[in-house]
Amino acid sequence: MASKRPRENHFTYRLLYLLMAIGLLHMVFLSGLEAYRQVQATSQIRTLKQENTLLRLRTKVLRDELAHDNDPRFLSDLARRLGYVGKNEVLVPNRALPAPKPPPLTSGP
Repeated sequence: MASKRPRENHFTYRLLYLLMAIGLLHMVFLSGLEAYRQVQATSQIRTLKQENTLLRLRTKVLRDELAHDNDPRFLSDLARRLGYVGKNEVLVPNRALPAPKPPPLTSGP
């Protein structure tokens, strides 16, 4: 009976080593997966920050246009940009026309 005891211990230790190896491989796999997720999250954050910056600039442009909504010269330029023409005028299409810039803000009458 004494000879069976070391073999049982040997089998038990092999089983424990196998479980430890499987656990280690699982941990390495999960660490790699988390690193991949971190890289993707960082990339998405960078993209969203760029989009946010562009949206802030667009909002500023729209607010500037809204500030000049009562300026006849700006409204005329805006109407021309949208393709409207005045009396006795002829529309000449030009795709390279830049957007009109709003006049500077003035305070008070």
